[in-house]
Amino acid sequence: MTRSTGTLIAAVALFAAGVAPVHAAPERSGPLMTASLTESPDGSVVLDVESGGLTVRKAVYPDGRFTADLQFGGDRIVVSGDHDGVRVARGRGMVHLRPGASTQAQGQNVRAWLGSSQAVQRFRQLVGALESAEAFDGAALSLRATGALLAEIDGDAAAAQRFARQLQARLGGRYRKAAAQGYPDHCWTYYERAVNAAANELERCLADFAVYNPARNLCVFVWLLKVEVAWFSLLKCAAVPLG
Repeated sequence: MTRSTGTLIAAVALFAAGVAPVHAAPERSGPLMTASLTESPDGSVVLDVESGGLTVRKAVYPDGRFTADLQFGGDRIVVSGDHDGVRVARGRGMVHLRPGASTQAQGQNVRAWLGSSQAVQRFRQLVGALESAEAFDGAALSLRATGALLAEIDGDAAAAQRFARQLQARLGGRYRKAAAQGYPDHCWTYYERAVNAAANELERCLADFAVYNPARNLCVFVWLLKVEVAWFSLLKCAAVPLG
């Protein structure tokens, strides 16, 4: 396989180029959650969500880096990703998962944290409800991408692929008008093309490895960063964060 983090960074820079500023979004209420979106002084787009006692603060940067802070009651899990892998922190502990280089013990530790975390359980319930509602607004897209990552870490080797295929099916064809509601057409077209390209590359990459090969994690990681960049760029281009 010839893919590299250098190639990833170049692609990410291309995806993020030429976008306009995001306007701060007022809080929005719905049956599943309330969400607000603002632009941070550090250049990130910050999504704040509350749902039945669960709070999520997710920051996404132009190059696809992200941090998702999940809290429910006294439980807190922080998941962050950059070109060097994914970090999962709980309390004073932190595990750094590097694609293709993480140990079995690291994976077991993270899965134990995820399995016992009330914040993660509540977050998964929210993501499941968004999936059932076929929610494709800006907030839902971002939360569902994080949900796919957590599912992959927890051993669901098809989670990212399923979400990528759902995006491809929903963003085009007869569903396109409903999914793109509230976004300028050129912004949505850009997002659609970027997400489709990332999904197609994910399919090709996964086909190179057996299902038990840990190198598949690299395919998922590259896909995730590209999806995050596409989401960031959609909001910056449209200047209407929550669709």
